[in-house]
Amino acid sequence: MEVIERTISLPRDPGINLLRHIRESLASHLTRFEIPIRFVVTSYDATQFSCEIGIIHEEDNSRLSKDIESIFACRIRKTEVTEKFNIALIIPTGVGAEIGGHAGDATAVARLMAEVCDRLVIHPNVVNASDINEMPSNSLYVEGSILSRLLMGTVGLQPTRSNRVLVVLDAHPDQHFVDAAVNTVSAARATYGLNCPGVILLDPPVHMRGEYSASGRAVGRVSSLRHCLDILEQERSTYDAIALSSVIRVPPEYHLEYFKSDGEMVNPWGGVEAMLTHTISSLLDVPSAHSPMFESRRTENLETGIVEPRMSAEAVSVSFLQCILKGLHRSPRIVTDISRSPDV
Repeated sequence: MEVIERTISLPRDPGINLLRHIRESLASHLTRFEIPIRFVVTSYDATQFSCEIGIIHEEDNSRLSKDIESIFACRIRKTEVTEKFNIALIIPTGVGAEIGGHAGDATAVARLMAEVCDRLVIHPNVVNASDINEMPSNSLYVEGSILSRLLMGTVGLQPTRSNRVLVVLDAHPDQHFVDAAVNTVSAARATYGLNCPGVILLDPPVHMRGEYSASGRAVGRVSSLRHCLDILEQERSTYDAIALSSVIRVPPEYHLEYFKSDGEMVNPWGGVEAMLTHTISSLLDVPSAHSPMFESRRTENLETGIVEPRMSAEAVSVSFLQCILKGLHRSPRIVTDISRSPDV
């Protein structure tokens, strides 16, 4: 199984049901082995939409754990929760957003918005800052594809006191990076009581490569994913949320170029991370989040100097893992049967 990105063009629709038109037009661009999980219109003119789409490709699609509902499915909710005022804060991953395009630099905005609502629904890109996660106490930390499904009316959210967070790490050839990740998990256990049922070393690991699309978005490719999914399915009764940490391959020069760009370079790692977590959460209906691992000590020891403040959280971390552990610790449960009238 792999997750890939593809650029396509779709004709403009003269009618009014845009979602149905896109879904039907897109069908001719996909094989029976492919399922769309992310969709972006990057530009358009009078006759067509230019689109980029993230796709799960599985030659033996009978092995998919479930039939993923179309990302274009939309349901009008039959019930309304009026006791609380909810806000969803969305900052797209991999587009170089001025606020929230780097390392948790939208946290100040999130905390400000949280002051004027009962619940603030956020996704990891808003508050993830490597070793730091200062999300508001009234926020719900939700994987991006789940937030999309929430807004489309196909799932609901059930706040929880805490989750059992399974940690899945690359079996990195350098034990130094595995030790750093395990110490991060132990720190979360000792400080805010993270319930971690286990740390799984994934061998062979998931292969992730960061790339840029034709429009300049950060995207990539995820391959060798089936082994990871098999393990997650086997362990399904032991966890409520999944924290993943693995190496993301990018050209070596990107590491220094990114930190020397003063925030002008789009973060090359975030896009492919979103492709992975969209896949995991869509297939398993559980909260998930990803943090990168250093490829080597040489990369870890690069001298970045003093960097642009929005990027500084990444410049001082080794494991990059603490932010997702804290977020997943109380990430809401996903309610697929919305007739149960979920809280959100």
